[in-house]
Amino acid sequence: MNTDIPALPDRLVFFDGHCHFCNGSVNFVQKRDKRKRIFYSPLQGSTASRVLPHLDANHPESVVYLRKGKVYYKSSAALMIARDLDGLWPLFSILFVVPAFIRDMLYTYFANHRYHWFGRRESCKIPEPWEKQYYLP
Repeated sequence: MNTDIPALPDRLVFFDGHCHFCNGSVNFVQKRDKRKRIFYSPLQGSTASRVLPHLDANHPESVVYLRKGKVYYKSSAALMIARDLDGLWPLFSILFVVPAFIRDMLYTYFANHRYHWFGRRESCKIPEPWEKQYYLP
Protein backbone atom coordinates (compact mmCIF):
# COMPACT_ATOMS: atom_id res chain seq x y z
CA MET A 1 0.00 0.00 0.00
CA ASN A 2 1.33 3.44 -0.96
CA THR A 3 1.44 5.65 2.12
CA ASP A 4 2.61 8.69 0.10
CA ILE A 5 -0.91 9.35 -1.19
CA PRO A 6 -2.72 11.80 1.09
CA ALA A 7 -6.28 11.15 2.17
CA LEU A 8 -8.91 13.01 0.19
CA PRO A 9 -11.39 15.39 1.80
CA ASP A 10 -15.05 14.36 2.10
CA ARG A 11 -16.11 16.97 -0.48
CA LEU A 12 -13.91 17.68 -3.48
CA VAL A 13 -14.85 19.57 -6.65
CA PHE A 14 -12.82 18.76 -9.76
CA PHE A 15 -13.21 21.62 -12.24
CA ASP A 16 -11.79 22.68 -15.60
CA GLY A 17 -8.94 24.93 -14.55
CA HIS A 18 -8.73 26.54 -18.01
CA CYS A 19 -12.39 27.56 -18.16
CA HIS A 20 -13.29 31.13 -17.11
CA PHE A 21 -16.86 30.11 -16.26
CA CYS A 22 -15.66 27.12 -14.21
CA ASN A 23 -13.23 29.27 -12.23
CA GLY A 24 -16.02 31.77 -11.62
CA SER A 25 -18.22 28.91 -10.43
CA VAL A 26 -15.53 27.83 -7.96
CA ASN A 27 -15.41 31.40 -6.61
CA PHE A 28 -19.22 31.34 -6.34
CA VAL A 29 -19.17 28.07 -4.39
CA GLN A 30 -16.36 29.24 -2.10
CA LYS A 31 -18.38 32.29 -1.05
CA ARG A 32 -21.44 30.19 -0.26
CA ASP A 33 -19.62 27.40 1.57
CA LYS A 34 -19.53 29.20 4.91
CA ARG A 35 -18.53 26.05 6.78
CA LYS A 36 -15.56 25.56 4.42
CA ARG A 37 -16.27 21.87 3.84
CA ILE A 38 -15.61 21.86 0.09
CA PHE A 39 -12.15 21.53 -1.46
CA TYR A 40 -11.10 22.09 -5.08
CA SER A 41 -8.76 20.60 -7.64
CA PRO A 42 -8.36 21.31 -11.36
CA LEU A 43 -9.12 18.42 -13.69
CA GLN A 44 -5.71 19.12 -15.22
CA GLY A 45 -3.96 18.49 -11.89
CA SER A 46 -2.18 15.52 -10.36
CA THR A 47 -4.99 14.80 -7.87
CA ALA A 48 -7.52 14.41 -10.69
CA SER A 49 -5.18 12.21 -12.73
CA ARG A 50 -4.75 9.95 -9.70
CA VAL A 51 -8.40 9.84 -8.61
CA LEU A 52 -10.03 10.04 -12.06
CA PRO A 53 -7.55 8.39 -14.45
CA HIS A 54 -10.30 7.63 -16.99
CA LEU A 55 -10.98 11.34 -17.68
CA ASP A 56 -9.23 13.25 -20.47
CA ALA A 57 -7.82 16.34 -18.75
CA ASN A 58 -7.25 18.01 -22.14
CA HIS A 59 -10.96 17.85 -22.98
CA PRO A 60 -12.86 18.04 -19.70
CA GLU A 61 -16.58 17.95 -20.32
CA SER A 62 -17.91 17.84 -16.79
CA VAL A 63 -17.48 19.13 -13.31
CA VAL A 64 -16.86 16.16 -11.04
CA TYR A 65 -17.85 16.08 -7.38
CA LEU A 66 -16.37 13.53 -5.02
CA ARG A 67 -18.61 13.46 -1.97
CA LYS A 68 -17.99 10.99 0.83
CA GLY A 69 -16.44 8.46 -1.54
CA LYS A 70 -19.09 8.70 -4.27
CA VAL A 71 -18.39 10.37 -7.62
CA TYR A 72 -20.98 12.60 -9.31
CA TYR A 73 -20.76 13.95 -12.86
CA LYS A 74 -22.43 16.70 -14.89
CA SER A 75 -25.78 17.96 -13.58
CA SER A 76 -25.76 15.55 -10.64
CA ALA A 77 -22.41 17.00 -9.55
CA ALA A 78 -23.75 20.55 -9.80
CA LEU A 79 -26.87 19.70 -7.81
CA MET A 80 -24.92 17.86 -5.12
CA ILE A 81 -22.59 20.84 -4.78
CA ALA A 82 -25.64 23.11 -4.37
CA ARG A 83 -26.98 20.72 -1.73
CA ASP A 84 -23.79 21.22 0.31
CA LEU A 85 -23.88 25.03 0.22
CA ASP A 86 -25.25 27.30 2.90
CA GLY A 87 -28.37 29.41 2.53
CA LEU A 88 -31.17 28.50 0.14
CA TRP A 89 -28.94 26.81 -2.46
CA PRO A 90 -29.81 23.28 -1.28
CA LEU A 91 -33.34 23.90 -2.57
CA PHE A 92 -31.97 23.40 -6.09
CA SER A 93 -31.70 19.70 -5.29
CA ILE A 94 -35.44 19.54 -6.07
CA LEU A 95 -34.22 19.37 -9.68
CA PHE A 96 -33.23 15.76 -9.02
CA VAL A 97 -36.86 14.97 -9.89
CA VAL A 98 -35.98 15.81 -13.52
CA PRO A 99 -34.55 12.68 -15.16
CA ALA A 100 -30.75 12.73 -15.35
CA PHE A 101 -30.67 12.27 -19.13
CA ILE A 102 -32.64 15.52 -19.56
CA ARG A 103 -30.54 17.44 -17.02
CA ASP A 104 -27.34 16.11 -18.56
CA MET A 105 -28.44 16.98 -22.08
CA LEU A 106 -28.81 20.62 -21.02
CA TYR A 107 -25.58 20.46 -19.02
CA THR A 108 -23.67 19.05 -22.01
CA TYR A 109 -25.01 21.74 -24.35
CA PHE A 110 -23.79 24.43 -21.95
CA ALA A 111 -20.45 22.68 -21.36
CA ASN A 112 -19.81 22.38 -25.10
CA HIS A 113 -20.24 26.14 -25.55
CA ARG A 114 -18.62 27.49 -22.38
CA TYR A 115 -15.25 28.37 -23.97
CA HIS A 116 -16.99 30.23 -26.79
CA TRP A 117 -19.28 32.14 -24.42
CA PHE A 118 -16.89 32.82 -21.52
CA GLY A 119 -13.38 32.22 -22.84
CA ARG A 120 -10.49 29.96 -21.98
CA ARG A 121 -7.50 30.57 -19.71
CA GLU A 122 -4.00 29.57 -20.74
CA SER A 123 -3.24 28.17 -17.31
CA CYS A 124 -5.07 27.05 -14.20
CA LYS A 125 -6.01 29.53 -11.51
CA ILE A 126 -3.42 30.26 -8.85
CA PRO A 127 -5.28 30.30 -5.53
CA GLU A 128 -5.10 33.37 -3.33
CA PRO A 129 -3.05 32.87 -0.14
CA TRP A 130 -6.20 32.62 2.03
CA GLU A 131 -7.70 29.87 -0.14
CA LYS A 132 -4.63 27.69 -0.78
CA GLN A 133 -5.55 25.35 2.06
CA TYR A 134 -8.72 24.38 0.13
CA TYR A 135 -6.94 23.51 -3.14
CA LEU A 136 -5.31 20.24 -4.08
CA PRO A 137 -2.83 20.03 -6.97
